Amino acid sequence: MYRQGDILLAACTALPGTVQKQSDRVLEEGEATGHAHQVMDEAFVWVDTDGTKYVEVYVTQARLVHEEHGPITLPGPAVYRVIRQRQYVAGEVRYVAD
Repeated sequence: MYRQGDILLAACTALPGTVQKQSDRVLEEGEATGHAHQVMDEAFVWVDTDGTKYVEVYVTQARLVHEEHGPITLPGPAVYRVIRQRQYVAGEVRYVAD
């Protein structure tokens, strides 16, 4: 597992058969600042029909960058499920704003 701000990446065995390649490499746009978590290098972002995103790193490594966090290196070849972190505040569950 890898974490950058409000994004958690969990390794998985394969992409679901219902995913489609996203036209860019942005995992999430920041609500508070407008900055984005973006995959660089040799990787694709895929989106499933339910909105779940996946990162496919098809070389030995790819970087995940964000203007307010240090870059992290994702080893490959591998597939990662993208999970937005949630928090419990004032009796409700909501996404963490980054």
